[in-house]
Amino acid sequence: MALTKIGKEGITGISNSSDANAITIDSSETVMVGATSKAGLGAKVDIVADSGASGLTLRGRASDGIHTQRYTSNDGATEYSRFQSRSTEMRIQTIANIPMRFDIADTEKMRLTSSGLDLSAGNLVLDNGYGIDFSATANSSGTVTHEILDDYEIGTFTPHFQMGLTSPGYSVQQGTYVKIGSLVVCSIYLRANSGTENGDHIYVGGLPFTVITGGSIDHQYGAFFTYNGGFWTSDANTQWLALKNQTNLAFYKQADGGAIQGTTSGVATNLNADLRLVAVYRS
Repeated sequence: MALTKIGKEGITGISNSSDANAITIDSSETVMVGATSKAGLGAKVDIVADSGASGLTLRGRASDGIHTQRYTSNDGATEYSRFQSRSTEMRIQTIANIPMRFDIADTEKMRLTSSGLDLSAGNLVLDNGYGIDFSATANSSGTVTHEILDDYEIGTFTPHFQMGLTSPGYSVQQGTYVKIGSLVVCSIYLRANSGTENGDHIYVGGLPFTVITGGSIDHQYGAFFTYNGGFWTSDANTQWLALKNQTNLAFYKQADGGAIQGTTSGVATNLNADLRLVAVYRS
């Protein structure tokens, strides 16, 4: 290879004695190895491998390590370091059984160890609509629709009497929920201190998520009393059912499935009593 001095004299490359350019430097001072034109990715050094060869090998002594330079996007707004492979496998590995640590602002956020992925110093953040896929462990005796855990929430909501009581006022109106995937578990504490009972079916509304829709879903989910502080004074057994495609629980007699109205005998006057429920349903 002939060594050529590169400067401002207009010489644009270093070439070997054959018919190919080994190193090319263009007018924008981009260095290209194994190529004579840029790939268009904005890099100042562009290394292209021949078929079957490695694109780039970086080696550092144990005391040196390997350092990468900060990269700025074309719009100048984003800065990052990038390792990229267009069509082949990219592998980053340690030779010995040594953890691989990922830091942000000198604080550890993730670590890869021989035992797996360690997120003890950070959270796993997923975009809406995505989740953790457990499809490799399908073992149900039924028909599995999917095995993706795509949601988890803890929160509060405000329950109310949707029907059965006209112009209700409340001394207590509390609701909490946990949502895991499509499963919702709610706790409800209601006490109305004013209002007039009417002949409508008693509904407790305001559930935090709409009950799943489906022809066979109705009356598959519901709620149970955790404490009945005089809300239902009859000895007759009752049941609370979650109504599909709604955010309501409906009050029914257990013996015959009859609707319990605000004026039904056994309902406390003005519903002025503790009503505490736990509801379980899918959204």
